[in-house]
Amino acid sequence: MIFAAMKKISVYCSGPLFSPEERTAMAEIDAVLKTAGYDTFLPQRDGLEPVFLPFLNSPLNISALGLSKLADRSVFRFDLHKLVHECDVLVMNVNGRVPDEGACVEAGIAFALGKPVVLYKDDARTVFNGLDNAMLTGLTAVEVVRTLADIPARVKEAYDECRNANQGWAYSAARLAPHILSEATKGESAEKIIRTVKPG
Repeated sequence: MIFAAMKKISVYCSGPLFSPEERTAMAEIDAVLKTAGYDTFLPQRDGLEPVFLPFLNSPLNISALGLSKLADRSVFRFDLHKLVHECDVLVMNVNGRVPDEGACVEAGIAFALGKPVVLYKDDARTVFNGLDNAMLTGLTAVEVVRTLADIPARVKEAYDECRNANQGWAYSAARLAPHILSEATKGESAEKIIRTVKPG
């Protein structure tokens, strides 16, 4: 285990999840972190995505049911709740020609909350001749991770780096703007939906 005498760090696993290949890649990131002793939040397993995603490609489409706006808002609020109140670090899967839009927003939120961001990329594709967007790479204080096996150590490095850089400052959700806390609180209530649909 990487951090024996520390509080258990919770990691938000952020990235694309709209195809079997993408979900497999995210599950691999989650697995390597759990094996190293981290708690994880994996949206495709722990979020509202499993509740709504099955309807996207079914005849009973959520748009046809008029639930599209509700689904979008609920997913946003619940994931925001996890970022604000439960997760200590965000790991973003940057693989792909361009990164997942939702993951970009999640990484930006984590950075603005003062939480460390770790970028994982073992994919050579980029938009800028071998370079990723500086607005993305600027979110992290540590090197981009190139192999799955190195993710847990990089999370520890980013967590320690953030604590050292912010000495004397402690994260507090109470200091956030009221509208952020309001959205996160509404997201917390969405957990009841998950438990109703997926007991346990």
